[in-house]
Amino acid sequence: MVEQRALFLEGAKKRGFDEQKAGELFDLMAYFAGYGFNKSHSAAYALIAYQTAYFKSHFPAEFMTCLISLESGNPDAMVMYLQEAKSMGIKIIQPDINASSIEFDAVDGAIIFGLQGIKNVGLAALNNIMEVRNKKQFTDLVDFCTRVDLRTVNKRVIESLICSGAFDTLPGSRAQKFNDLAKIMETATERKKELQTGQTSLFGSICNREQKEQGQTNYTFSSCTEWTDKEKLEREKDVTGFYVSEHPLSVYQRQLTWFNVKPFDILPPDSTGKEQVTTGCGLLKTRKDIVTKKGERMAFIQLEELNGTTAEIVVFPKLFKVVEQWLSEYQVFIVKGTVDCTSDKICKIKAETLVPIDLIFEQWPRISDLTIELPEHVTDSMLKQIQTLLTPGPVQLQFAFNENNMKLLLETHEKIKLTFGLLEALSKQPINIHINL
Repeated sequence: MVEQRALFLEGAKKRGFDEQKAGELFDLMAYFAGYGFNKSHSAAYALIAYQTAYFKSHFPAEFMTCLISLESGNPDAMVMYLQEAKSMGIKIIQPDINASSIEFDAVDGAIIFGLQGIKNVGLAALNNIMEVRNKKQFTDLVDFCTRVDLRTVNKRVIESLICSGAFDTLPGSRAQKFNDLAKIMETATERKKELQTGQTSLFGSICNREQKEQGQTNYTFSSCTEWTDKEKLEREKDVTGFYVSEHPLSVYQRQLTWFNVKPFDILPPDSTGKEQVTTGCGLLKTRKDIVTKKGERMAFIQLEELNGTTAEIVVFPKLFKVVEQWLSEYQVFIVKGTVDCTSDKICKIKAETLVPIDLIFEQWPRISDLTIELPEHVTDSMLKQIQTLLTPGPVQLQFAFNENNMKLLLETHEKIKLTFGLLEALSKQPINIHINL
């Protein structure tokens, strides 16, 4: 390029052009050459772009499955494509030790999670599992441990498979399998020796031996406390990077329809130039505590929506003193605050209120009102049923209904107490519920 620059400047000078301007022009062309390419290269790229767009449009599950499998060695990229597939409406089926392949598979428009996407499970272990499974499917965890090579498929591998949900179709809960794993591996080692030597216990029956040869173990798990949904999902995400069986927010889907929460989008200033106030809800993803120059503690946290969109929540010292204990105990939070419009990379909210959704009725500073939207044909019996559910409290109640093609809002004299039990009971009626936080 240095040689070409000299030739370019010489030619420009002969034609009467300014040498400095010619140098600037060549430098621009040289900079573009870092990514510039000819028509044949452009045509090839265009063809590939057309082909991939066609496959994504007409065969979305198969297309996304290939992308996810391709990036299975890169957890961040793999999770990004899993989120993309989910946002496209493609169902992600949790891993299954008897159904999943090493790679991700597309079946009937859904994606079955591939075993290679589970952390701590290497290719050597997977090849051994597939080789054994091809002969006969696994009947329980003892059968699995008996038939695989426990030097390759070691305890850490099996623990990751348990936490991912890959053994959910076999007897026992995840907690039972995890807690009893050492004992099960010992049982499997002894059983393997018996099958290899052809020996049974002195009092072992022919029937028992036949059961063992067929993979039937009749293993009885020790009693233990089942993992909570929170613990189960956290362990699941630790080994897959993704909430496969269920997202923690999905448990609150019905509740979120009651509150006027908005997606975590960057909102522009209103016509007056002021920052907008918004109310959102998300899963606590990350937390960073800091100490201000005044020696006060505050935090920056990230909340994640069901579709994977995140928002950064700034929790200033005064609010942090109130919510600090909740940040360690709860997962799902409702936040109300002003949107920082100077941030163009991620939605940033300066929190005024931050409360776990489970404590919303006890800890939210002020709930303005509950609006019950009545159907077009409302009956006296329906109103009486609603009335029997209500108890006195601090929240204003109002009814919305249509009359003569006009939408009317009727505010009652009495105020009521809000609880999740009340809202669940009201939801059984043919009405809509709106809570103004």
